[in-house]
Amino acid sequence: MPSIPIISTPGAGPSSVPSSPRPESPNLDATRPRRRGSLGRLSKLVAPGRSRSTSNASQISVNQEDSGESSGSTTPEFRRRAGKVATTSLLASDARYKKFAQSLDKSLQTFESVNEWADFISFLSRLLKTLQAPSPSYPEIPRKLVVSKRLAQCLNPALPAGVHQRALDVYAYIFNIIGIEGLKRDLLIWSSGLFPFFQFATTSVRPVLINIYETYYLPLGADLRPAAKAFVLALLPGMEEETGDFFDKILHLLDKLSEAITPSFFLKNVFLNLISSPQSRLSALNYLSRRLLKPPEEDPQDVGLIIRGVSAVLTDENVLVRRHGLDLLLRILKIDEPLFENADHKDQEILIRSASSVVLQRELSLSRRVYTWLLGPSEISAEQVAYFKENSLDLLAGVLQDDMALLDGSVDGPDALRPFKIFLSLLDKWEVGGSLSERLAIPALRTIKNATTEGQDLLNEEVIGTALAVYEAIEPIVVWRLLHMAVQAELGAKESDVSRVQTCQELTEVTSVHIPVMLESVFGVISSNTLTADALLEALRLSVPLLDSVSSTTLAKASKACQKAEVEEQSAADSLYRDNGNLQQAYDRIHQDTIPRVTSTAFEICEVALSNHAEEPETLLSAIKILTILIDQEVPTLASINGAGWLSCMVQALSKLAEVHTLENVIARRLGSKPFDGPAFDAFGVLWRLTDDSMLPGEIFNIPVSMVLDALQSTDPDVQRQAETWMRLNLRSYFRVLDPILSRLLDPSIKYHQNTYLHPIDLNFVRHLVDSVSLLLKFGGQGLSKACHSTEIRQSVHPTLVTRATDAFPNDTSYLEILVSTMIRFIDTDGSSSMRKVASLFIRVQSSAIQLLQTIVSRGDTSEPQIGYVRKSIVNQLSVAVQNRHLTLQSKLLHLLHSTITAATANKALHHRRSPSLNEKNHHVRPDADFEISLVKLIVEAVSSTGNMPVLQHWVDFVLMTLPQFSTSSGLLQALSECFSQQLRYLSIHLDSVYIRSAASVNDEKLLVTEAEVVMILNTLERIVILLAGGPNAKHEDLGKQGEGEKGLLGLMSGVFTVEAPAYEIPKTEYPRYLDDAVHALLVSWTITKTTVNSSSISSKALAYGTIRSRVSKVLEKIFKVQPFGLITSCIHVWATNSKEITDSAIFECVDTLTPSAQRLVEIVCDAASGKSGRMSSEFRSDPAYLAFLEAYISRLEAPIAVQVWSTLFSFAKDLTGSVGSSAARVQLYLVLRCLTALALTVSKTSALEDRRLRRDVQDTYSKVLDLVVTNASKIAEIGLWSRLSPGTPSQDDIEKIAVEKGLDQIYDFLSSRVLPNIRSLLIDADRVNATCSGMMVSVITPALRRQHVEASILRLLLEITKIPSAIKTWRVQISDVFNDSRFFRSTTEDDVGYWKSLICGLMDSDKERFGDLLAKITAASSANIFSNREQEMSVKSLNLRRLSFVLLAAETNHHLVQLPAIQEKLVEMLRSHQVSPRVHSEVYLCLRVLMCRISPQHLTNFWPVILSELLRIFEVTMDDPPADGSEDLQLVLAACKFLDILLVIQSEDFQVHQWMFVTDTSDAVYPSENHSPEAIMDCLSILFSEGSRVTNGGKHERALVLAEQPENAPRRPRLSGIRTLDSIYQLQPFFSRASIDTFEGVFGGMGVDWDAVEDGLNREIFDA
Repeated sequence: MPSIPIISTPGAGPSSVPSSPRPESPNLDATRPRRRGSLGRLSKLVAPGRSRSTSNASQISVNQEDSGESSGSTTPEFRRRAGKVATTSLLASDARYKKFAQSLDKSLQTFESVNEWADFISFLSRLLKTLQAPSPSYPEIPRKLVVSKRLAQCLNPALPAGVHQRALDVYAYIFNIIGIEGLKRDLLIWSSGLFPFFQFATTSVRPVLINIYETYYLPLGADLRPAAKAFVLALLPGMEEETGDFFDKILHLLDKLSEAITPSFFLKNVFLNLISSPQSRLSALNYLSRRLLKPPEEDPQDVGLIIRGVSAVLTDENVLVRRHGLDLLLRILKIDEPLFENADHKDQEILIRSASSVVLQRELSLSRRVYTWLLGPSEISAEQVAYFKENSLDLLAGVLQDDMALLDGSVDGPDALRPFKIFLSLLDKWEVGGSLSERLAIPALRTIKNATTEGQDLLNEEVIGTALAVYEAIEPIVVWRLLHMAVQAELGAKESDVSRVQTCQELTEVTSVHIPVMLESVFGVISSNTLTADALLEALRLSVPLLDSVSSTTLAKASKACQKAEVEEQSAADSLYRDNGNLQQAYDRIHQDTIPRVTSTAFEICEVALSNHAEEPETLLSAIKILTILIDQEVPTLASINGAGWLSCMVQALSKLAEVHTLENVIARRLGSKPFDGPAFDAFGVLWRLTDDSMLPGEIFNIPVSMVLDALQSTDPDVQRQAETWMRLNLRSYFRVLDPILSRLLDPSIKYHQNTYLHPIDLNFVRHLVDSVSLLLKFGGQGLSKACHSTEIRQSVHPTLVTRATDAFPNDTSYLEILVSTMIRFIDTDGSSSMRKVASLFIRVQSSAIQLLQTIVSRGDTSEPQIGYVRKSIVNQLSVAVQNRHLTLQSKLLHLLHSTITAATANKALHHRRSPSLNEKNHHVRPDADFEISLVKLIVEAVSSTGNMPVLQHWVDFVLMTLPQFSTSSGLLQALSECFSQQLRYLSIHLDSVYIRSAASVNDEKLLVTEAEVVMILNTLERIVILLAGGPNAKHEDLGKQGEGEKGLLGLMSGVFTVEAPAYEIPKTEYPRYLDDAVHALLVSWTITKTTVNSSSISSKALAYGTIRSRVSKVLEKIFKVQPFGLITSCIHVWATNSKEITDSAIFECVDTLTPSAQRLVEIVCDAASGKSGRMSSEFRSDPAYLAFLEAYISRLEAPIAVQVWSTLFSFAKDLTGSVGSSAARVQLYLVLRCLTALALTVSKTSALEDRRLRRDVQDTYSKVLDLVVTNASKIAEIGLWSRLSPGTPSQDDIEKIAVEKGLDQIYDFLSSRVLPNIRSLLIDADRVNATCSGMMVSVITPALRRQHVEASILRLLLEITKIPSAIKTWRVQISDVFNDSRFFRSTTEDDVGYWKSLICGLMDSDKERFGDLLAKITAASSANIFSNREQEMSVKSLNLRRLSFVLLAAETNHHLVQLPAIQEKLVEMLRSHQVSPRVHSEVYLCLRVLMCRISPQHLTNFWPVILSELLRIFEVTMDDPPADGSEDLQLVLAACKFLDILLVIQSEDFQVHQWMFVTDTSDAVYPSENHSPEAIMDCLSILFSEGSRVTNGGKHERALVLAEQPENAPRRPRLSGIRTLDSIYQLQPFFSRASIDTFEGVFGGMGVDWDAVEDGLNREIFDA
């Protein structure tokens, strides 16, 4: 084959006609500017201002007759039409020609009587004889469109070869008499039958057909150009087998065709067929393997087409096709040759992507060819690598990286992982993988990491597996070399973020070599002091996990000495990564040099951080973490670090000066001497004893006395004994010691203002004074307490004390009162803002004061006013402590508060015993109400505070001790119940969240809550709820008992509060909200603690959950014993809220555990729903949630248990049906139906229904309830349906009223989804089933159908009825009536189309004759009545055709294949009829569009002659006599254009050989040649109507049509699907002008068909009002 020359045709000018926005086709010719993707290809023909006369064929003929030359375009189409006009005018007066035409008509009419193949031969013989009759022969064949159609029908593949032979003889004779010019003029007419026939022709017929091609077609030469793609496609089947009988002949014929239309143009069409025709690819490749052995000598224009053709071949499913495609790739598209290098970059990427995907096939022969293409022809590895890096690497890496980036979610399914799999496959070839991994390793890992961390839906095992495979496939040295370069680059940027460097570190090579090298580099940059503060911090943060990942073995083998080289040597990173160093040498260098250098550098960095710790504290923390790791690993290099100097630096930076208090007193020195000096105590005792009180010995010997008091609590027994002896022998009076201490505590220099110290004070000293008083009271015992209580302060010999006490507390008289007031002041007082740094000292002072008050109160000598004062102060202080999260003192304050309550109770009991009265005997003593309320508020606040969690156990124990205090106030108890319920829920959820996080993380999670706290909350909640539920009958001594294994944390007895219960009652009929809250909290814990425990290994979580679950179970059991009905209803209320924290299974498991049997539970629920329970009150009137819960419960029952509960539910349903007249009964009717359905479905699976009585009961009861629901559906919906709340939806009411329409939809949906699909199992008897279906049809469906507005729920109901075989008679007539109603296609909404498709399909399948009846109606004879309305008749035919279209569209592909001949017959009859209106013909084309989507192309082969002839006829008439504005013919033209539009979109193999008649399907559509004249029908129509928006007679512009958008790189979709009507033929001009370009670009893009858009367009058009 000669080399393909380059066509250098100058381009046409820019388009002058506006076009719709559309992406341009890829540039097929890099040597010249590309034409616009709109009308540019015809711009030379459509010049601005051209009058219509120049584009009208008849006008052309007139001009030619007048002037002898053309004044307009002389395209073959125009020449054909001009010749037709001229010939017609000449032959019009020829009598012989008229007779010839009449004879031909008679011959053609005989085709109507053809029944078998012999009749075809007779018809063809007569036709040939008729054609041969004129002598001489006429060059014009009358009725040639019909003749060509009949000849094409005679070439039907189903007919025998004899018929084909005879038809070809007729073709040959016709071509002989019309000559070359005649065939050139009518090429599209005669070729419609010959082109598609070759692939079906038998061996005996093919020579004749080849002879026709050679004799008559090839002489046409360049005039074959419009049909080139179709002609090539027609001949390619002969090239499929190289050993075929006609292979060489077809090869020669293709060569001749190539010469006739130019080799370059021929090649373009071959590659176009590679793209668009998968069936012909192997044949085309066989041809190219013979003729295209090397790339053209010069760059061809069609390089883009070649690349896309080869790409399409490489993605073919046939392995043989891909193999031949790769051979073609290696021959003509080598990467380093100009043909590929000069191609568009996008085309290069397409080819790279297609070629690289071949390696996924794991076919050795294919992969070898791909590697040869990527690596070049050389067999030497080094040369292959060099070739790859120079030519292939950039493109391949870029394509794969771009495709990998789509993992972020823009591409779904396996295609998202495809580039990663290709990358892994390419790594098998090290010549490719080595260089490619350096480019893609980091991007691939980063892309997967981003996709997994961002929570994409693709986060599954396949993605993780791919990530691991990629990481394992790449050499670690490659990954770490790239990481090292990235880190160095980012650290060099000074402001970058290097924290994203995270990798797997499980390989020894990584942890022993690469990470130390990375550390050395990072530390080197840090030591250079070139980083900003933020960058330095990020670098240190990166260093911590890196250092922690270094293997301990590597650190242990490090050298002890760190030697600095005198001459700067190459770094470890440079020697390893840049110079390809040896790994063993790297190991040695790591031990000898790298680790020691890292260690010394780390200390230097830390030293610098210490000096700047005030400005950069986070940097110091990171540096210290690094040192901590090194020290913990005991790195040998630490021996070389100057520890003393380094530590001194740290101490100097961090240490602070502290004041030192010294004692100068000699006595104090002796008392404190070591070893212990006993005589010193004796000597001091004598001095103390002999000193007079007036001398105030406590002031004189303050420090020694303090040391004696301290010695009382010494751990040395000798010292403690000596101090006790001193106190007993020498003290004389406690007040000698107490007075100076109390005087100092009342020192006026300690300024107070609003419970705040105004000035700094020595808090340690104050605490020591308070502790001294405590020691003194402890030692003095009850006697000292009574003395303090009875002795007034004014009796003291210490004048300063008296003055200070009187000034500080004028209302207090005794020592004890002064002590209490002073201690309360210390407890209530806090430091100012300037003293916050010593807050711990304040706490110590307050702790000592609390301890002292505890001692005083517990002695029982405190007055009632003082106790009240102390109690109020403690409550206030506890509230402050809870709010400010001060935890230290709360336990002591609670202990003190408990003591005050005990003391108050004891005092009042004593008072009543001493002075009883009649009134007091009958009056129950209650604590102060205000105090109770404040105390409850405090408990609620403390227990609910999350910051108070560490001391929760103290509060719980306090509540347990004081709980009987509130037994007389249900409101306070309910408040406590709600509080502890919420806390139980919170603690359970928090505990579970911690376990979940710890399971998902490698780091330890901090556990703030254990099962102990949860169990304590459970104990408290149990006692509160039982106390509330039991009322006065609850035994307080039982409440006081501790749970199993419990001990009072306060160490106090609870029997203090075992007082007689109050004489009041809580009615058992009341179950307030507190029980719902408690049950909700208990069920939350029950849900969370449900775990599967492995007997072989029990985790701490399982043990904790087991403990909690056991305690929850006991609590629920105790509550159930007290209030079984209330607990079950609370469980139902909790279930109704649909809380996301509680699973339904947990609720059902709970009620199963509590109730002895399922029957008992059903009885309780039915009693609650019916109101029969004796414990029911007005508050628990019929609640729909009860029955809804019962339905859910029944649905999970096993069959044997379901049989047991049937009688209970049956009785309830029977009673309900008897009172259906009431609104309350109607509310429950629908819910009862749901319960019965669930139960009956379960029972039907057992043998229980074999019992006739039970079966009859089931049928009677269920059918009655079902009928009542169906009959009263509207009334039920009007009352309102109950809806279970959505998870997490807040609502104040448990019942949600649904609108009537939504309520009806809900009822009908239940009937269609649960009842009707199982109706035969529920009712068993066919008569009952039919009666039920009939009732639904009468009550619900038929009235809706009559309204012509049917809701989707009713359609679903009807659809389910149609699936019941026995009920066919109940619905068939109604659906048929609706379908045959003239309003059907106007009243059906777009959302209901899917339902009607199923219904109509079921209607047709239920009666096979119905489809035939529909076909008969289409061609029914018109009425002979002269008064009949023809318009109405046409409307009926149109509707019947539209019904046929919908029936076909509703079915699956090839569902009506059996009826296809009848359908074709009727459609042909309608097309042939001249008595029907264009509206009817338009419906025929709509039906044809549906057929193209519902019948496989191979079954429509014999239909194409009729289709093509009709399309040609319509467009011929349109060109010759354009329809007038507003005429009916406009809709026919629009329908034909829509049909052609969908044919061009679908691009079926059968139509591709014909589409050249209508559009330019070659590269001339975008790049027309210099002398190109459009011959395709759409192009001719575009020229004809190219005047654009023509002005009508009224002066108004035509309404412009908006064609459907065709997005770039998107599947093809019809452009006219949204157009419904036309006002003028000129409105179609945009479609005419775009048809060829859109077709070519759609094929060139290779994106397939948007079937959803096709289906939507057909649906909308069928149901267009």
